Amino acid sequence: MTETTTATAATEVRQPGLLSRIIGVIFSPRETYAAVAARPRWLGVMAITLVIGVAATYVMLSSPEMQDAAFDQALARIQAEPSDQQVATIETFISNMPLIYAAASFIVGPLFVAAIAGLFVWIFSMLMGGSGTFRQVFAIVAHSGVISMFSGVFSAALIAAGVPPTGAQPPSASNPSKKLHTNHRAFIGKSLTLAVSKR
Repeated sequence: MTETTTATAATEVRQPGLLSRIIGVIFSPRETYAAVAARPRWLGVMAITLVIGVAATYVMLSSPEMQDAAFDQALARIQAEPSDQQVATIETFISNMPLIYAAASFIVGPLFVAAIAGLFVWIFSMLMGGSGTFRQVFAIVAHSGVISMFSGVFSAALIAAGVPPTGAQPPSASNPSKKLHTNHRAFIGKSLTLAVSKR
């Protein structure tokens, strides 16, 4: 009985804090996602990833190079010669685009995470017979947002340093750190499997 209590206390002590989990998603994703599945916490990491991610994207969308690229892309989609009113509308929208994106992200972001988590829970529970909870999967998906956050910060730093965007692409499409997402897919998949597997 004493040994069991001691082991349980040691496990609780080893639970990583918020900063450790954010760093762990990048440098030790397997252990971090396993810890998140064991004790699902999501509010802190979601708040940080949303604030920093939105700030990074605001920097990118506010840069003259990115706005010029978006303007050229919008004009290219108009088949005929654009009128002065169309040009003015496009310019107004692009100038307000950073604020529009920021406001929408705080609303759509959590809903998107919830939708993805619900989809994974349905797949693993209905098709694979898992018994994980929505809270576990929601926390894992929320922590995966750390990858996008760091990618956005890296891209914003490049834009701020004067590196021009590649063509008229959205920030994520020309992201030099896109490979980071691919490297973590296997870890995220395994963590989701761990969260919803039978115990």
